[in-house]
Amino acid sequence: MNGRARGNALLVAVLVVLAAGSFGITVAVRRNASSSTTEPPTTTRSTTTAPGTTSTTTPPPVTTAPTEPTTTTTTTPATTTSTASIDVTAATAAETTAPPLDAIAQLDTEVDTDRAVVESLVGFWVTQLSSKAPGLVVNGVVLTADDILATHRQLEAEFQTVLLSSSEYNYKTPGLYVDVVPVVFTDPDSALQFCFDQGIGRDDCFAKFITHDMSLEHTTKLQPT
Repeated sequence: MNGRARGNALLVAVLVVLAAGSFGITVAVRRNASSSTTEPPTTTRSTTTAPGTTSTTTPPPVTTAPTEPTTTTTTTPATTTSTASIDVTAATAAETTAPPLDAIAQLDTEVDTDRAVVESLVGFWVTQLSSKAPGLVVNGVVLTADDILATHRQLEAEFQTVLLSSSEYNYKTPGLYVDVVPVVFTDPDSALQFCFDQGIGRDDCFAKFITHDMSLEHTTKLQPT
């Protein structure tokens, strides 16, 4: 082998050695990098307790909300006594036990009730349908207050008559209960026409002039015979 060939061989050997060394270094570096990527070490905190001192952690106290006391209310209904019902009962009993007004009292009440209407007839002629008093004999029958009251109720219902007392107006006989029709006329003949129209006889229907003046005469006119 000549000198050049030996030089080349030596150069190749050196390059091989260098290449091998370089490969080893690369592998080592990769291993070290690989090991350096592992998880970081775990850090453990140590609590230093003073010597002779025991550290005890007490959980916070549990607070329980106070429970409201249970109250039981018993309501007793009040006993109510209705005085109104007692009063009504008493009034009903009084009405039941009280004697009814007699016929005379009822007739007098009617006179008092109708007085204002009768006063509006003063100074005019009206049609008179009845004039009676208790004890008066009519057709052989002695009239009672009940009879007169019944007659007034009938005439009032049929002809709307009002009741007056002859003692308060121009009548020859006092104490009579008189039924008149409250329709006024300026002459007696017009008042008598009512009798003709209703077909009532002369004994039960005639014209009467209403006045308080007892000095006046001819205040009554009968139907012709």
